[in-house]
Amino acid sequence: MRKTLLLLAALFMVATTTFAQHTPYEYHKRWYFSAQMGPSYFVGDYTFVYHKEKRTLEPLVPAAGLALGYNMTDADELRFLFMYNKNRSTCVSLVDALYPHTFRSVSFYADFVRSFNALGEYFTSFNPKMYVGLGCAYTFDFTDPHHPERVLTDPNFVPGFNFGGILEYDFRSGLGVYLDLGLMYTLDPGDGQGWVSFPLDMDVALSVGLVYHFQRSKNKR
Repeated sequence: MRKTLLLLAALFMVATTTFAQHTPYEYHKRWYFSAQMGPSYFVGDYTFVYHKEKRTLEPLVPAAGLALGYNMTDADELRFLFMYNKNRSTCVSLVDALYPHTFRSVSFYADFVRSFNALGEYFTSFNPKMYVGLGCAYTFDFTDPHHPERVLTDPNFVPGFNFGGILEYDFRSGLGVYLDLGLMYTLDPGDGQGWVSFPLDMDVALSVGLVYHFQRSKNKR
């Protein structure tokens, strides 16, 4: 009886180890690629003042992003994210007149991502994450044809940082779908214009995305 129990225990340990080595939801040492798109809301220098006067700013604009990531462990990821936004904001003249304008931005962030799927005893298809990162934004194409005093077209390189959360659902094939709620901050004086003003701008983006986790190479198992 004792030998039978020991044999069953040994078989259970082997089966558990085999499952752990081949479960499709353990992503350590695997690369992944993702693409996302959704609405973005820009909060700039005079956005609050503009809304306070009950004017229509139409702040929601589409944003899109591409990312390449690597799972260093089952819980820790490194992600390189590229985002594109066309932002709507407001500039002000010397006589305090407000003028809506638009500008475009291309952002790059290097993010540290923590996956909570790996914190439990078993890996599942549901994979919530949080991330924080540093990067920079290239702002350009400032447009304000009605501004009486200042229209700048010079592009700007500005530093930034971001953080947010991801709700991801993965299939056994390595393909997954996710929601990404991100807060992206840039030290961009003048909302794309480049002149001195309140320096911190914020984009709030809610994106729907697709992700694919590439298969792990045999020599990395």
